[in-house]
Amino acid sequence: MRDVVKKRTDNSEYKIINGERVRVARKKRRRNMSAYYVFTFFVVVITMTILSVTILFNATEVEVTGTDLYTAEQVTKISGVAVGNNLIRLDTDTAEECIMENLSYVEDVKVLRSFPGKIKIKVTQAVPAANIEHDGKFYVVSETGKILEEALDAPKSGLIIITGFDLVEIEKGRMKSEDSLKEPILDTILDAVERFEIKNIVEVNIKDRTNIKLNFDNRANILLGSSLDLDYKLSAIKVILEEKLSKEFNGVIYYHNESSGVSVIAADKLTGWLKNEAPKDYSIYEDDDDRPLQEIYDDDLL
Repeated sequence: MRDVVKKRTDNSEYKIINGERVRVARKKRRRNMSAYYVFTFFVVVITMTILSVTILFNATEVEVTGTDLYTAEQVTKISGVAVGNNLIRLDTDTAEECIMENLSYVEDVKVLRSFPGKIKIKVTQAVPAANIEHDGKFYVVSETGKILEEALDAPKSGLIIITGFDLVEIEKGRMKSEDSLKEPILDTILDAVERFEIKNIVEVNIKDRTNIKLNFDNRANILLGSSLDLDYKLSAIKVILEEKLSKEFNGVIYYHNESSGVSVIAADKLTGWLKNEAPKDYSIYEDDDDRPLQEIYDDDLL
């Protein structure tokens, strides 16, 4: 008769403890090994975290792009970032705020981490669009309405002069009018002048929103009336300026309405209230030293 060999069907292991054979479950051992792996993982993570904010990912280069008005050294100094800064601990928001608050000709800026060791500062440079006259001083504003220069004695050469805007809250650094309706009106006019490529507009007067005026080349005062249909009005004015107006003309261009069209009246033919609408000549305005502004433009002092 063959011996019957019994096989263990459990997963137990046995150890001799104090002379006795004791069963130890393999499952417990596996649990202990899992805890060991988890512990090891966390040790590695903590070690790498400490290294990443101390030794690893320190900047070896700061790259500045997008501006030719400020040097890379000026921008980095203002931002507070520098070679050696840790990229993980870098406060990009604070760096961007410092640049925006201290460099007026920066329209927008992004401070970016470029691993393993570079900080990128991408600048969007402001483009001067107009001079806003306020209390006898001039404020240079960008295309998006940011105030770039304040309280100038004379308008900056080559830029349109805005009068009647009623500038307020200058300390906040943005173009804001006491009359909120004037802001979109001005935006529309400046956009249309650029889009239609209307050259030699010297002044935009929006003191009265129902009687908007443009000074063309110090020779013609353009009366647009209200802000209604400004795009259409300016497209019609462009045709007059380019095709109907002689180089010697001095007087008033009066837009009536879509059906009545436009009147072009020479200065010596003006009658009634239109006599007061003759164009201003900014080239003869004088500064505090009694010098004509045109002379200042020519000397390139602005």
